[in-house]
Order: sequence, then C-alpha cells, then structure tokens
Amino acid sequence: DIGPIRVGVKSTADKVFIRDDWDSFDPKPELIKYLLTSECAQQFKAIRPNKPKEIIYPHTSENGKKKAVDIDQYPATKQYLEVYKEQLSSREYLIKAGRNWYELWVPQNPSLWCKPKIVFPDISEKPKFWIDLEGNIVNGECYWITPDDSKDNELLWLCLAVANSRFIEQFYDYKFNNKLYSGKRRFMKQYVEEFPIPDPELQNSQELIKLSKMIYNLLDQKESSKLKDKLDELVFKAFGVN
Repeated sequence: DIGPIRVGVKSTADKVFIRDDWDSFDPKPELIKYLLTSECAQQFKAIRPNKPKEIIYPHTSENGKKKAVDIDQYPATKQYLEVYKEQLSSREYLIKAGRNWYELWVPQNPSLWCKPKIVFPDISEKPKFWIDLEGNIVNGECYWITPDDSKDNELLWLCLAVANSRFIEQFYDYKFNNKLYSGKRRFMKQYVEEFPIPDPELQNSQELIKLSKMIYNLLDQKESSKLKDKLDELVFKAFGVN
C-alpha cells in the first residue's frame, strides 16, 4: 500500500566492492559510499559498527533512470577496480546483459537512495526495522521500503511502530512461523509485505507516529524503553486486540 519492498544491492563480488579499510588506500577511490548492513540493525535507528563497511558504487541516475558512471572520470576508482578486472569480467551474466565489467549486478535505482526509507535485515531473532534519513545505500542481506508517493513519508513512522512491536512478533509467529537456528526469524519480502497497517487517521495511529519519532531521537535507553512499552500497547489497541 505504501511502496514495494526491495532487496539491497548485490555485487556478486563483495570482496572487491565492499571493505572496511578504504582509508588505507592511497589514492582512495572516489565512489565510496557508506553501506547499511545487518551489523547496523537496531529498532528505529541504525547503529554504526566499529568498523563500518563502505561500498564502491559506480552508478548514477539520469532522468530518474539508473546508469553506470563513466569510470574514466574517476581515476582512483578505475585504478583500484582494474586490479580485479579479470575477476569482474568473468561475471558472464553481467557482460551478456550488455553491462560494463565494473558494475554491480543489482545496483537498484540510485535516485531512490536519497528518499526516507525503512531498512531491515532478512534474518533476525526480533524484528529490527529502522528508518534511514541520510540517503545511505542498503546491502543485499537487508530489505528496504521507500514510499511511491512522498506524501506517504509520514506513514513510514507508523509502519516502523507496527514492525517493531510485540504485536508483529505474534502476528508473524501465527501467520508464518518460519524460525531458523537459535529462534531467528526470516523477515522476507513475501512475509513483510503482508504486515498490516492500521488506519492512519486513527488517534492511536497518530500517537504511534509521534512515539516512533520520539524513540528515534532519544539517546536515553531507559526513557526509550518506557516509550516502547507504550508503543506496544497502542499497536495492539490500533488493531482492536487486547
């Protein structure tokens, strides 16, 4: 109802494109972007790992459509990637699709990264949905949602409240009950797209939007925990469940 659930980027050569030691390179490739991974996963707001991963992202957008950059315009990036040109060129499926040897296999649409989006890992014991307002790129072990219509940006906060609630844990276990090792759940596209959203005009829904924003902005864990308890109660009420 809000927008499609998309998977993150896939390079099929992560050891080349994704690293946590780019600062050790001289010159450092120009096309480095911060990458949201499952290591960042936390409810409402992502955490920053001690050694955050970054990705070479050789794609841009023109008239809303994705395209590969002209690698010759980025000499440091070209210098680095050419070390691995043989490996990258061996991705026959990429070449057969008429793509450049230095591209990511699934770059998604670069014009969408700047939009507010909900991000969540595929595998997690508890739901860990957070909102990204910084235009970051999402890695392939996570999914993300951005509204088709910018007027629905506020609804992301309502989705966030529901997706991180105890209600949704019970909903998931009754409807899907797909648990892996150590009780971890699979938050796959076909499951999450069936998560319900209460009527946004309800007073409870408006309160949930406010609570989501407050939890996102809070640093105090104790205060955040109190708000989370209140949020859980309101989500159950929003769906008419005791």
